[in-house]
Amino acid sequence: MGCGTYCSSFFEVISAIREPIPDPLGYGLSCICHWVGLPRNFLQNEQLFALTSPQSSIKQNAHSFLNLACIRTVAAMPKLKPDTQRARREHILDAALRCFSNGGFHATTMQTICREANVSPGALYVYFDSKEALIAGLCERDRAEFAERFAALATAPDFLEALAAIGEHYFIEEGRERQRFAVEMGIEATRNPRIAEIFLGVEKYCSDNFEALFRRLEEEGRIAPRTDIQTLVSVFNIVGDGMFWRRAIYPDADMGAVLPVVIDLIGSLLNPVKQGTVERTPAEHKVSRAKVSARGGCR
Repeated sequence: MGCGTYCSSFFEVISAIREPIPDPLGYGLSCICHWVGLPRNFLQNEQLFALTSPQSSIKQNAHSFLNLACIRTVAAMPKLKPDTQRARREHILDAALRCFSNGGFHATTMQTICREANVSPGALYVYFDSKEALIAGLCERDRAEFAERFAALATAPDFLEALAAIGEHYFIEEGRERQRFAVEMGIEATRNPRIAEIFLGVEKYCSDNFEALFRRLEEEGRIAPRTDIQTLVSVFNIVGDGMFWRRAIYPDADMGAVLPVVIDLIGSLLNPVKQGTVERTPAEHKVSRAKVSARGGCR
């Protein structure tokens, strides 16, 4: 079926409707007109086509037609090279991150993200079919980045020094929009079961990795924790969450000054066992405090 046939059928269906019909993808029928080759001003009153359940056969037929038009249009899009697809996907995720961080989950629509990314609704739908799918993509990207950094932490000869480097990245170097996004998704997780599943899944992944690492360090005799490992991980998470919150909410939050103290606190709880020059005690880590504070103060 050619584009002209789609346009003709679409015109016939829409012209016969005198009551609201559903918008299957939530993009607005003006966007769907654009997908099937009609001018965006074809629908003079888009409010006529509000989101309602189909009640008549003509509305049901329109619903089926619109879904088919969307699927056929997406299927007809030219295939891109894998590198181009990955780059476009990352571009869309970056735009979604900005939108969610600035506007929140509910105020951000798929159309908002399209405008921010400068892509059509059809192009966005190829990669992500909902806001929840975008959240999943952002959280998975963060999880993969964490896994890469954590691998370096797990093999570092000086655990506390490596932990300080990770803290510097997340709490000083990384843009504040990441912290705002994390706070926003944490709040949304209390209302949206799908977001809760995504958000808490990443949280569990991080906690499990730290718990496994602390247990391994204890078994190797490199730390002598002052409390049980599970409680230690909980304290670790609470401190990290607090730093995320402060940096997201308060523009003048100076994490460069706070981070060395936090590393000392964590070090005191972990209680490193000094073995030659491999591990340093929390007191010895104070030597590097001025360096970290100086870097943080410049941001």
